[in-house]
Amino acid sequence: MDIFAHYFWAVALYWGLRKEPKWWLGISGALPDLLSFGILFATALLTGTRYFGSTRAADFPQWIYSAYDVTHSLVIALAIMGIIALVSRKHIYLMYGWILHILCDIPTHRTSFFPTPFLWPISSFHVSGISWAEPWFMVLNWAAIAGTFTWLALRERRLRGSAVAKKARRRRAA
Repeated sequence: MDIFAHYFWAVALYWGLRKEPKWWLGISGALPDLLSFGILFATALLTGTRYFGSTRAADFPQWIYSAYDVTHSLVIALAIMGIIALVSRKHIYLMYGWILHILCDIPTHRTSFFPTPFLWPISSFHVSGISWAEPWFMVLNWAAIAGTFTWLALRERRLRGSAVAKKARRRRAA
């Protein structure tokens, strides 16, 4: 899935869970790609190297595969989640977006191009799913994101409206 879609799915996940700014929590959903492809993008800008648009594995530096393995592993993410739980249970929610990112990537990556190594370093097993870059999938995914945010906004508006109505009824009854 593209990095922006990961960001918005994480924001949707956190919508009713936390009081913190949603944009900040959305970063946790984009983090695995930011820590691998974000660094690659910054390196490409500094060196003038072109990686993006290529679908050949040989066109990418070897370190990107190591970074991708670490950042897209449920084993690693759950281990880090465990460490966070030991140190500060109140910050465990920061891992939800990362876990969601990996779970979304498992069925939306093909084994031919950056398959999701969700069991790394225990296993090299990959799922060959559909490519998130397929135009029909991109349209479907972004329509689902738009629909989800519309539903969340309408739900929040309705809940706020019912809370205001309750306050008004209490005032009239008093």
